Formats: sequence, structure tokens, C-alpha cells
Amino acid sequence: MARVYLAGGIEGIPEAIASGWRNKLAAHIAPHSVPLDPMRRTLFQHGGGAETIFQDDLADIHDCEVVAANLVHGSCTGTKFELGYAFALNRKIVMLCTPELANHPFIQCCGTVTTSIEDFFAEVTKACLTSHNTLATPSTSSSLNGG
Repeated sequence: MARVYLAGGIEGIPEAIASGWRNKLAAHIAPHSVPLDPMRRTLFQHGGGAETIFQDDLADIHDCEVVAANLVHGSCTGTKFELGYAFALNRKIVMLCTPELANHPFIQCCGTVTTSIEDFFAEVTKACLTSHNTLATPSTSSSLNGG
């Protein structure tokens, strides 16, 4: 199963918005993936140290195959950094953007860009299924080759 990091604004927006899309996406992709939601940590609800939040989020991105990033709500300052890190690690990236942001060259070149929540969910699901197949191939191939 693919692990999917759910990146997006948290600070400065209502919790219902920050967690709402994450909960819906997690339920939608549940048959194909394991969501890694940064809001699962109580640090965000009760205030945690910046270093702890930073290191835990980087560890999740390191451990995932897909990053699903909602860039529609909030400043997304941390999310944009997370996207750069995910890109450097060659993770599959799927983004939900405003039409204006979708035209930015950095956004266009770092992953799959969507401008509707329906397309976002569909592309994340496709990335999960593709990642799952990619992850399964090496173990199948090595067992066939005696490895």
C-alpha cells in the first residue's frame, strides 16, 4: 500500500477546513493507501515545538511514496517547503491549486496539478495505485530471479 503525506495549510485557518479535506481524502484513498496526516499529532492541537513539527513532517515525507498537497487554503509556507523536499526525494506529487497558482512554472514542473477537488482526489488515487504497482515490482522481480 502506498503511503500518502497530506500536505496543506494548517496554521491560520479554521481546523474544520484544515482537517476536512484531509479526512475526506483519507477515506477516499483508504483501500489503496495509508494516509500520513500531520494533524494526527497532538502537537498541532496543543502547540508543539517548531523543531519537533519540522522533523516529524520531514520523516513522514521521507517515508511516503506520494505527497497530496492542497495549496488552496492558508499561506501554505510550510507546504511549499515540503513540496521542495518531496521533489528532491523524487516522490510523486499531486497538488490542488487555484487556477492562478496552477500556471506558475515551479508548480507545473514538480508534479500533477489539479484545480478541482474531484480531479485532486482522482489523481491522488491514480498515484497511489501506480506507486503500489511500482513498489510491488521489485520484490516480484527479485523472487523470480532468485534474489
